[in-house]
Amino acid sequence: MKIDKSLLLYREMIIMAFINELYYQRNLVALTLANAFEGSGWYYDEKSKNKKTKRVIKINHPEGQMCFHIPDDFDLGNLPQIDDDWDGHTTKEKWERMKKACGIG
Repeated sequence: MKIDKSLLLYREMIIMAFINELYYQRNLVALTLANAFEGSGWYYDEKSKNKKTKRVIKINHPEGQMCFHIPDDFDLGNLPQIDDDWDGHTTKEKWERMKKACGIG
């Protein structure tokens, strides 16, 4: 059975649009949380290997920092720029802190 390449391309475009929407929603949630906790903000991660996501939202939560790389063109509204004081947490540690903050960890 031969599959039309244009259908495969269309399918890939739909999947990428869906993924982009999910990341946009994740970034909006991170921005909302950062605005809710004093000491939160954003900074440039000069060591980031991805040229399109050098900005980081840092949520300064009582359970610990939770940092999210975001696209450089994502609108941060009034979130203040802060110094990079990342505490070295891993992605796993970030999500463990997030779960604990939600009362499920």
